[in-house]
Amino acid sequence: MSDEENRDRKHESNDIQIEKSPGEAYLIFIEMSNLLNKLKLLDYEDEYLIRWKMKALSRHYFAIQTNPGEQFHSFITLAAWLIQQSGHNFDKPQEFDDPNTVVSGILNQLRKFGNDVNFGTNKVKTGSGEQVIYTLNRLADEALKNKGFIWKDPEYTNETDEQDDEPNGDEPDEAELDLNKIEENMLRV
Repeated sequence: MSDEENRDRKHESNDIQIEKSPGEAYLIFIEMSNLLNKLKLLDYEDEYLIRWKMKALSRHYFAIQTNPGEQFHSFITLAAWLIQQSGHNFDKPQEFDDPNTVVSGILNQLRKFGNDVNFGTNKVKTGSGEQVIYTLNRLADEALKNKGFIWKDPEYTNETDEQDDEPNGDEPDEAELDLNKIEENMLRV
């Protein structure tokens, strides 16, 4: 093969890209919202925020990097609390603990729960991002299982019941009748 043919093949292989949905960029915010909902089910306001003296998480807290040191501390303490809520022993991280050791312990516990961990400790040491939210979501799932929480399918109401409550489309609405009467009265004056 000539150099030109090799260049053409390399160019063709570089042109192949996996198409992603435009909404994929917002998936991290949805996952963060799911995490907050799970934390509320675990009563984290009383059990975690008050007892561990932590500040409340915003709905974008782990999705956007703002203060890596603060976010990392929040991540490891929340992860430790979730592991404890799942019925396993895990000490609350202290200020002088080695970050690599703490993160390794969290990821090892996640593996023990049967979750895939296909990222390194450096991905979660930033304290934010997809891997941090993934880790916390899986730990929250385990804590909910330990508490006996079961997700159920939504219950839908019968459509015929809803139709009885709505006014008939053939009959004019009372508000329309009043407005028509007002207009008639105005024209008479």
